[in-house]
Amino acid sequence: MQQPKPKLLTRIECENHDYDEVRDYMDGDYVGKVVGNCPKCSSPLTITAIYKEIPKTPQQLKT
Repeated sequence: MQQPKPKLLTRIECENHDYDEVRDYMDGDYVGKVVGNCPKCSSPLTITAIYKEIPKTPQQLKT
């Protein structure tokens, strides 16, 4: 049985902590990088985490 491929994700947060999002990792992403402005308050949006999400196997879903 083949393992599911992990997904690399990027978490982006507003400086004021009133907005966040998770998107697919893009080349050039790094923690601390400013990637735009918050759609709610126009504060800087900063990458706060980059991580792997490993999908559950059908076997793990049964438990």
